[in-house]
Amino acid sequence: MDSEKAKLKEFWNKRAQGFPRYNEAKDSYENSILQTAMDLGVNFKGQRVLDVGCGSGMYTLKIALMAQSVVAVDISEEMLEISRLDSQKLGLENITYVLSDWADFEPKGQFDVVFCSMCPPTKEDPAKAKLIEVVGSGSLVYIGFKQYTDPKPLGILIDHYNLTRKTFQSGPDMRRWLEGQNLKYKYVERNGHWTNEYSREVGLNWCQNMLSDLGCPSPDIELIEETLKPFWIDEIKKYRVTTPYSIELIVYGLG
Repeated sequence: MDSEKAKLKEFWNKRAQGFPRYNEAKDSYENSILQTAMDLGVNFKGQRVLDVGCGSGMYTLKIALMAQSVVAVDISEEMLEISRLDSQKLGLENITYVLSDWADFEPKGQFDVVFCSMCPPTKEDPAKAKLIEVVGSGSLVYIGFKQYTDPKPLGILIDHYNLTRKTFQSGPDMRRWLEGQNLKYKYVERNGHWTNEYSREVGLNWCQNMLSDLGCPSPDIELIEETLKPFWIDEIKKYRVTTPYSIELIVYGLG
């Protein structure tokens, strides 16, 4: 594994414990996203599905409850282990987990549905072309940022350290690429807020890891703790962080 892939693996492994995971609530964000895809014509029921960059399985498990089978691919073994544990609790036996970067993943044939949500390794053109190849005559569901906004505590720390923010416009980038290939698609814009809750340890680690990834090798833990203090909810003994989002849900391959 080259140094960039090793760095990426380490980054996502460190984020795994604080990453959103399977939420059984019927009104969950993930359910609303999957329902939007189905409203656009995507059929998950009884299908062979590939989940690219599956992370902690927040979508994987919900899809597996409908699909014939799911192949879940991610570069982080920590993320895959969380998904595997949650799938066992649900008694799911139709998920195959693959530890791999998207560029190195070797699919065995094509899939009825390819699902790809917020997956950085698909930003390059060859990676996008691979998604189309793998889906064949099926459907691709691609979810990307229209505009990314930092969670408030992280934004305060980024400004303090004068770091350069990462920009994500993966939704518009994907649409431009599809149009350049003369491939027709449908898409829907979604705007709202994500709310995540972190224990003290996980919240501090989350900020440290994100700042380190942006080029701050030794963030001040006392400064992080002071910045997070207004977000502490004493009743639940956790930080509650709300992040505004603007995303695009793109569907290709509906005929």
